[in-house]
Amino acid sequence: MRALLLAAGLLGGAASAAAPVANHPAFDPTALAQARQLRDSAQRDDAAYGLIGALTREVGPRLAGSEGERRGVAWSVATLRALGFERVRTEPVTVPQWERGTLAVELLGATRRPLAAVMLGGSVGTDGAAIEAEVLRVASIDDLVTLSRREVKGRIVFFTERMVELLDGGGYRPAVANRGAGPAEAAKLGAVAALVRSAGTTRDDLPHTGLTRYQEGVPKIPAIALSNHDADLLEATLDAGAPVRLALRSTARRLPDVESANVIGEIGGREPDAGLVVIGAHLDSWDLATGAQDDGAGMAIAIRAAQLIGALERRPRRTVRVVLFAAEEVGVKGGYTYASAHADEADAHGVALEADLGAGAVWGLSSQVAVQQLPLVRAIAAELAPLGVRYYDNRAGGGADVGPLRALGVPLLELNQDATRYFQVHHTSGDGLEAIDRRALRQALAAYAVTTFLAADAPGEFARVTPLPAAR
Repeated sequence: MRALLLAAGLLGGAASAAAPVANHPAFDPTALAQARQLRDSAQRDDAAYGLIGALTREVGPRLAGSEGERRGVAWSVATLRALGFERVRTEPVTVPQWERGTLAVELLGATRRPLAAVMLGGSVGTDGAAIEAEVLRVASIDDLVTLSRREVKGRIVFFTERMVELLDGGGYRPAVANRGAGPAEAAKLGAVAALVRSAGTTRDDLPHTGLTRYQEGVPKIPAIALSNHDADLLEATLDAGAPVRLALRSTARRLPDVESANVIGEIGGREPDAGLVVIGAHLDSWDLATGAQDDGAGMAIAIRAAQLIGALERRPRRTVRVVLFAAEEVGVKGGYTYASAHADEADAHGVALEADLGAGAVWGLSSQVAVQQLPLVRAIAAELAPLGVRYYDNRAGGGADVGPLRALGVPLLELNQDATRYFQVHHTSGDGLEAIDRRALRQALAAYAVTTFLAADAPGEFARVTPLPAAR
C-alpha cells in the first residue's frame, strides 16, 4: 500500500511556505498564509486523482451490503493508516442488502424491441416470471394521483418527467421524486409495475439507477428506470395513439440486512480541547460502475484535503475528522448512525461539510451558522475568491450524510460544485475514472482544503444553530 501511495504522490511533505500576507480580522496572519499555501499547492496536486484511480481499480463498485462495500471499508482503513491519519477506526452501521439480478424489458407489437433499462435500487423483481401489461403515461406523481384506481389498475405506469440540467444540480430533486415515491404511489392504485424516465441530463442509452422507497401496507411492484433515449422512444410510440404494451422480467431481490461500517480517521489539532471539524463523503456506490464520481471523488477530496492540512507547519486549532459514510445511496444509513452514535459529543463538532457532487469545480459557498458568525464565513469566502468562488447564503443543507448533524445543532458549510457533467453519468455504467475532469478536481480540492482548514483554525467557538429534524 505504501509503495502504491508513494507512486501516486500521496505521501509528499508540506508545500513551501507562502510569502507574507496581510491580516484579516477573523484570522491571524499565519492562518491566512497557510490557507493560501493550501490553495496554491492543491491546484497543482494530482494526488486526489490518484486516490480515485486506486479506489476504482482495487475495489470497484461498492453497493451497500455487498462484498465490494466490504472491500471498500478495508481499503479505506488501510489507506488512511498509510497516509498517516490518527485514530483510524470503523463504527458499525446496519445496512440493507439487495441483489440487482437480471432484467429484460421489451416493447411489444409491430415495433417489438428491447429497451435499455435498469432496476431501481431496493426494487422487487418478478421472480423470473414475465409481466405483460399496457403502459399508462403520466408526467409525475402529481398527475398520477388525479387518476382513479380503475384507470391505473393492471397497467405499467410510466413517469415521463425529464430532469432539467442546471449548474447546481437543482433539477435532480423534482425528477428524483418520481423515482423515490412513484412506484409506491402507482401500487396504491393497482399498477403492476412502474417505469421512470432516468434522472439524468443526457439523451443516451445509459439508464440511471437509484433508490426507490416502498410504503408499509402497500403492495411492492417492480420499479425500473428507462434510459432517456428509450423513454423518448416509448413516448413517441404512445403519441401514435394506439395502446402500447411491454413485457418485463426480473430476478431482483431483497436480502436480510447486514453490518457494514463508517470509516473514520483524524488529523489532530494543536489544541486538544478545541473540538473538531468533520469533512465527509460516502463510501458506497451503485453497482453499475466503479463510482468514480459518486462518490469516489468526494472520498478522495476529503482524504487529500485533510492530509494536506496535516502536512502544514502549524496544524489548525481543531482536529479534522474525515468520515467515510456507509450506505448513503440506500437511505443515508451511515449518516444517521453517525449522528446517533455521536449525539453526546455534538457540541464538540464545530462545523461539518461533505463532498458528494463529484469532481466538478466549486463556484459557491453557503452556510448554516449562527448569524453572529457570518463574518467568519465571509472571511473564508474571501480566501476562496481567487478560485472563482463567492458566498451565497446562510441556508445550506450541508449534504445528505452531514444533514443529520443539523438536527443536533451542528453548524454546516456547503461548497456548491458544477453539476452539469456529474448528472450525465450519475448512477450509470459510465461512472468510471474516465469521467473525472482532473483540472476541475484540483480546483475542488483547493476549495475544500481551504474551507476545512479555516473552519478548523477559526478563533473562538462555533455557536450552535437551531436544531431541526433531519429529513429522511
